[in-house]
Amino acid sequence: MGNYIGCRCPCPCLGEKTKDAHEPKDMAGSSDLEGNEGTTNETPIDIPIPPLFPIENEDQIPPHHGPIKQLYANGYNLSIETDGTVRGTEEHYSKWAILEISSPGPAEVRIKGVESQLYLAMDENGELYGSADGQSDDTIFLEQYYDRYLYYLSKKYADRNWYVGIKKSGRPKNGKKTAKGQNATKFLPRQAKPPS
Repeated sequence: MGNYIGCRCPCPCLGEKTKDAHEPKDMAGSSDLEGNEGTTNETPIDIPIPPLFPIENEDQIPPHHGPIKQLYANGYNLSIETDGTVRGTEEHYSKWAILEISSPGPAEVRIKGVESQLYLAMDENGELYGSADGQSDDTIFLEQYYDRYLYYLSKKYADRNWYVGIKKSGRPKNGKKTAKGQNATKFLPRQAKPPS
């Protein structure tokens, strides 16, 4: 049924290549990502890869599929761990990457790790971290739809254009070095759990 971890085909499964089954590729076809050619030696396991939900045009509100989801960018799912570490993970259904999105105001979101119970936050140096304080201004992001992707701009540092981003290495990108349109800042929603 569809695309699976360990798939070795030229990807007729979903009709397009995905980072999860093959080498890293940006959803828009950019070559900004590291290209690791060839197949892996991992043993195939029977867990379906979570589909991405691309946005057809910038005027369309993207499908959110409820408040619980994963956010995927640059080949990684955004994760928030119990020690406050924010990073990208390639694991398809990592417990750290299951996120709950809430809205404190119009176009505003808070992103909480369901397992860690910490909120995504950005500090005055542009660094991402997990915060236990769900009322802090550091934890509010402006969700924007642009060029078929979701972007998360820090509300507190919106005048500086600091976005949430994940680098090619999976490490969080400092807000000072982000910009709308970078692969690091282009997010797509993903379902949080395998289909039953």
